[in-house]
Amino acid sequence: MDDLEKLLYLEENFFEKAPEPKKKTDIYATGLQKANGNASLLDFLDMVSLIITNTMDDMHVECMPDEKAYVIKDDPVEAINHPIVTFKVNDRRHKENFGYKPKLIESIQDIDATGRTAFIYSERYTSMIQFNIMASEYRIAWTIMDRIEDALLSYAETIRGNGIVEYYFNRQYTDKYYDTFRNTLTVLNLEYCVETEKIRVIFKENIKDIIGDDDLLDSNK
Repeated sequence: MDDLEKLLYLEENFFEKAPEPKKKTDIYATGLQKANGNASLLDFLDMVSLIITNTMDDMHVECMPDEKAYVIKDDPVEAINHPIVTFKVNDRRHKENFGYKPKLIESIQDIDATGRTAFIYSERYTSMIQFNIMASEYRIAWTIMDRIEDALLSYAETIRGNGIVEYYFNRQYTDKYYDTFRNTLTVLNLEYCVETEKIRVIFKENIKDIIGDDDLLDSNK
């Protein structure tokens, strides 16, 4: 199975199709890019890990959180004898120019029999994700790095369609923190910028249903 077939297989069998987005008001009328869903940063890491593992099984690449690699490194029984890609979150903060407070994008009155009103808020975050490619040979590490970049580009529509607003390559650099691994392995460090959107639904109870009409009248006297 070649890379294209693997990508098509993944799209058909591992990812649910995102529903058509519900039309929003106010904030989206300005043409702001929005997520087709509500995927979290953890969802993004799960999707990327799945893509890397399944599209590079011919090279026996294993993808894992960064902390696990250090456990393996210090384990005298479990040696690193195949390529590994680790990931970690370097930074997460509110998206610049989007504001620090949740933005009201829609309200729905009388959402159920209780007469409650639902307020839908949006928050945007920008995160810096680091991927670390570890392999026994320099050429193998570079090949894996190229294939990761290709896969993330090929799968951009699917990842965004599952709720990620945007993501893109930011830089390749040398993280000195991994020098302990470089004693025996080649380590390449990549950083991607990921933008996510958190949708929060807050219900406002009808105060009359809580304290009753008579009590409400008495409180106004």
